[in-house]
Amino acid sequence: MNQASIPAPSDTLLKAFVGSNDGDEEDYYLKCWEGLRTGKSFYAGFNFWAAFAPEYWCIYRQLYGLGFALLGLIITSSYTNFGDFYGLSGDAGEWTATLVLSNLAFRLACAFGANILLYQKACRVIHSLGEDTNAERVSEAGGARPKVMGAAIVITAALIALKWFL
Repeated sequence: MNQASIPAPSDTLLKAFVGSNDGDEEDYYLKCWEGLRTGKSFYAGFNFWAAFAPEYWCIYRQLYGLGFALLGLIITSSYTNFGDFYGLSGDAGEWTATLVLSNLAFRLACAFGANILLYQKACRVIHSLGEDTNAERVSEAGGARPKVMGAAIVITAALIALKWFL
């Protein structure tokens, strides 16, 4: 379904989707999404946590497909020497600089795109619940999942640590 064809949900439903204990998170996202909701802007702010740990932010916010794909890349890259894999030779400093810069560019893209992805998911979920939905149903379908994120962190650390024992 085209995002433009889905009407912008109400503030109440968006706040319920974000789900927060203190209300600050809800207000943060509503402010970021204002331009998207009115159609005046495609910019939805810079999300620090999505820049710092995009894979865990995605899992925390129930963007599981993207989050686990990113985790797969991290785990795979911890087991792979890309220089040997691609038959690359040259100064290790050149490859290190390239990897650092590409990682920085990727994290910036995540930081600027995260709030947009979350807004699109909120619109899809709220729309799929139907016109007569209420904040309680939206809250159950949305929100954050800190326990799932914690489990993902533990599993990732264990798989990366396993590398040292193989």
